[in-house]
Amino acid sequence: MALQVQKEAVSKWSYTQKANENVAMQNKASPSLAAQFLKNYREKNYLTQVQLAEDLKVEPRTLRT
Repeated sequence: MALQVQKEAVSKWSYTQKANENVAMQNKASPSLAAQFLKNYREKNYLTQVQLAEDLKVEPRTLRT
């Protein structure tokens, strides 16, 4: 009896966990136009985020999404 209850609890937890993961994936916003522009610029000019940040005189974390 206790084993059956345990199995049901694990099954419910597993279903809830998967549902939560799906919701988290759906809530991700797409990159802004500015972020996409900067990424394209960096790739075209072979720059890292750190190098671009130094050129713009901003902290590298400013360019991270």
